[in-house]
Amino acid sequence: MKRLGKLRDATKALIEILDEKIEDKKKEIAELEKERAFLEKKMLEN
Repeated sequence: MKRLGKLRDATKALIEILDEKIEDKKKEIAELEKERAFLEKKMLEN
């Protein structure tokens, strides 16, 4: 059973890491969307 506990802990740690990566990607996407909106606005002005 000790082994199962270690596996569970490792899985929880991996999930936390993946959650952090997801949040980073969401922030990256938001920045890219802002940049896209800015460029589209510039394009429409010209």
